Amino acid sequence: MGYECDECGESFDTLSGFRLHDCTSWSDDTTRGDGPPADEWDSEAPPVEEEYATLVGDLPSLVSDATEGDVPSLYRAIAEYETVLENAPKSDEPDAADAYYHVLFEYYEPLADGLDVAARANGWDVLVEFVDAYDPREGDRLPDVSHVIANAVGRSLVRTRLSEGVESVPPDALAYLGAIPEYVDEHS
Repeated sequence: MGYECDECGESFDTLSGFRLHDCTSWSDDTTRGDGPPADEWDSEAPPVEEEYATLVGDLPSLVSDATEGDVPSLYRAIAEYETVLENAPKSDEPDAADAYYHVLFEYYEPLADGLDVAARANGWDVLVEFVDAYDPREGDRLPDVSHVIANAVGRSLVRTRLSEGVESVPPDALAYLGAIPEYVDEHS
């Protein structure tokens, strides 16, 4: 699948190439790739909890509890995050797509950080549980929270490789990361 810049008309084989290209037509109020224009991400916008209160429900408090690496809180927060993302509108209408991207980016980093804290404290077993629970091969689709889990797995993989060697990385974690590219096109 190719990607074409709406601004300059240049075509790219990969999404990364498209997002990284230096388009002279980009203005300050545009973003590359999917998502709302950059000016909609400014600090003047109401917090996601207020703007999409009905959609996010209890997610903000669950994420707050999970950022410290508490494993039961992470299970609840990541499950709720997936539910919220699945229920967020994803149509081509600008306002509808904004909800999905605002929620996705609001909670992505705190959840990935919390999962990483849990992995540092409890080892690979925690990550392998999430890898098993959200394995795209099980449901034959990429779960909406895969980016959170892949981020934490990637961080642990690098740490483990540097400190203990790659043979200490659980095969399930490597298989999880290896399976993701098979399902990426469905989310592009």
